[in-house]
Amino acid sequence: MQNKKTLSVRAIVFIGVFAALDIVLTRPFRTLGAPFNFGFVAIATAGTFFGPVYGAFTALVSDILGYLLFPQTKPYFPGYAITAVSRALVYAFLFYRNPVMHLSKDTKLFAWCKAVALCVIASGLNITINLFTLPLWQVITSGTYQSYWFFVLKRIPNSLLFWGIQIVTLPLLMRYLAPLREKYAPESIRLRKV
Repeated sequence: MQNKKTLSVRAIVFIGVFAALDIVLTRPFRTLGAPFNFGFVAIATAGTFFGPVYGAFTALVSDILGYLLFPQTKPYFPGYAITAVSRALVYAFLFYRNPVMHLSKDTKLFAWCKAVALCVIASGLNITINLFTLPLWQVITSGTYQSYWFFVLKRIPNSLLFWGIQIVTLPLLMRYLAPLREKYAPESIRLRKV
């Protein structure tokens, strides 16, 4: 009973921290018109630490608060939240409590290769989600007469670049977060070593 309460309090605090980090790593890049951002770091970390429910909730809170703190000319559209939650679920389902993602300085080369392969899959799924859902929301909210496929094709070069950035960043992130996860995550959600 106590452990469940500790998880809830700690998870709420971490959700706030990760949501704020996602906003800081996402919104300024969007404002500047950059083709990518580093918000995936916060969302992947939330999913890795606390699993699908808390990871998805972090993405949802971040999307809503990010819109409120950095308002745009268009009204809030929940489709973007659906995309954010979907991406968070991919990270959480693939990384949460996964022994492959338990990287340390003593990790062997084969284990690193498995972790990188898992990051390639997670990043590829998230890039695919972005590539096909964001243009749909853009067509719906902008009211333009350009076709959906025009926006999809326009995103492909940046998506490939962003995929490479994630493939390099995620294994390093998991390597340096493993000690923090073991230190700060409640016992019930720590990675079980095999």
